[in-house]
Amino acid sequence: MKLYLAERLGAGESQALALAEELDADVVLIDDERAWEVARVKGITCLRSLELVLEAHRRELLDLGSAESRIIQLGKKRWISEEVLEAAMKQLKSGKLESRS
Repeated sequence: MKLYLAERLGAGESQALALAEELDADVVLIDDERAWEVARVKGITCLRSLELVLEAHRRELLDLGSAESRIIQLGKKRWISEEVLEAAMKQLKSGKLESRS
């Protein structure tokens, strides 16, 4: 498995991208900004955790309350800005969810 350590990624991000490439995965879940950029350059499609929650709600896999709860949980992580969280909540509550597919 080819790793991406030369790209200055952490071991987990490097392994996730290498595995996604090896398996020719449709998408990989990545929140790290540097890993996101490396994946984009390498042609690997990524989805962020927040996008996953919104997509699950759009596909009716999560009800509104569950999706809101998960967004709040993600907000407790320091890597998501308050502005991004507010925009996600607004999008969720408006019912106007953009599709990635």
